Amino acid sequence: MSLLNQMLRDIEHNKATAAPSFAQENAVHVSPSATKQSVSKTLLIGALISSITVFFTFLALSQTKQPATIVSHPLAIPALKTVSKQTVNEPEPLAKIKSVPIGNKPVLLKVIASPVKPKSTLIAKPLKVKPSSRPSLNAPAVINPQPTKNSIKPAPVSIAQQANALYQKASKTNNTQHAIRLLRQSLKLAPKQSNPRLLLTRLLINAGEKQSATDLLDKSLIIFPKNIAFIMARAQLYLQEKNTESALQLLTQITTPSKNEAYLALLAAAYQQNKSYSRASEHYQTLVQINSNKAEYWLGLALAQDALNQKEAAYNAYQNALKLHSLNSAINDYIQQRLQQLP
Repeated sequence: MSLLNQMLRDIEHNKATAAPSFAQENAVHVSPSATKQSVSKTLLIGALISSITVFFTFLALSQTKQPATIVSHPLAIPALKTVSKQTVNEPEPLAKIKSVPIGNKPVLLKVIASPVKPKSTLIAKPLKVKPSSRPSLNAPAVINPQPTKNSIKPAPVSIAQQANALYQKASKTNNTQHAIRLLRQSLKLAPKQSNPRLLLTRLLINAGEKQSATDLLDKSLIIFPKNIAFIMARAQLYLQEKNTESALQLLTQITTPSKNEAYLALLAAAYQQNKSYSRASEHYQTLVQINSNKAEYWLGLALAQDALNQKEAAYNAYQNALKLHSLNSAINDYIQQRLQQLP
């Protein structure tokens, strides 16, 4: 402050030395060199005053600021390399300033540098499987489907389908008695099935149960009166019983195609047994035209022609039957005997 007062006294002193215009007459004359020295002193004093003013202003402002204490904690991350350029007092990007509650103590600002948190990664943990439920390495795991409320249930099997399944099973088995039982169960479920009836009839005949076969055929003819298969089966049983008239009655009540070999053979045998040789010869001639490799047809034709005393025709028919070599020895001996007797 003494320096400032001294500067002020110097300024007042310089003002007092300057005389007014009206007193120039009594004033001391100043030379030009003295004037120049006065101006230089004035400029020097002004610069000094400005420097002192700036200094005290800066000092006053610095005293008004409250000092802040920065407490730094050691960082958990390695020190970063600093650039060699002049640093500016700016907060680091990783520093976070946490405020301390206000109390009676002076405020302390803690600068805590928090490390950068890496992005979280999901690590799939292996599933724990019990030893009992661990799938085999050789077989794939089987997932049982969960039943749903609206699951489609299979349609119930009809009675006709059950009967047909029994028939199919009976037709594939080699056990005759087991097949007979299956077929009878099939007929109980569906009595109007023709195929199980025909198969059961044939199996009963082969098993020697002719009476059971006869009863079954009689019932079948009531249900199927025009069925040619049942008619032929019943007629064959009539011929085995030597009941030729009943056999012919059944066979002649239906109209069959002229090329039905089985029907024509049975009808020709019925006429032959009934001693209707002309009708028998007629049907046997049709049969040998249909199938000339059947020795039985040639034999039937030869017997019918031999009965009709058609010796030459009968001789030729016997020879044709003998050439096929499909008849048993007893019949072959009879044919040889008749060839010697016929001219």
